Amino acid sequence: MDKRKFIEIASRIYGLYLLIQIPLALSALLSVFSIDHGQFVKNPFLYKSFAVMHPVIYLAIAICLIFKAEYISK
Repeated sequence: MDKRKFIEIASRIYGLYLLIQIPLALSALLSVFSIDHGQFVKNPFLYKSFAVMHPVIYLAIAICLIFKAEYISK
């Protein structure tokens, strides 16, 4: 197995790991919208928008790693 194949397999495994982490990030997202953070958060819109971006970024990186693994390994 050469270096290119190893990097391709490793990037796909990491992409699958990120896909597994998305439901965990969504459960944390539910807690963001269900708990009142009025005492601790100064800008709730910014806090909620960054909380929503977390699983979206995981999904985007996972899709890139899984489907573009051969281009990453070159």
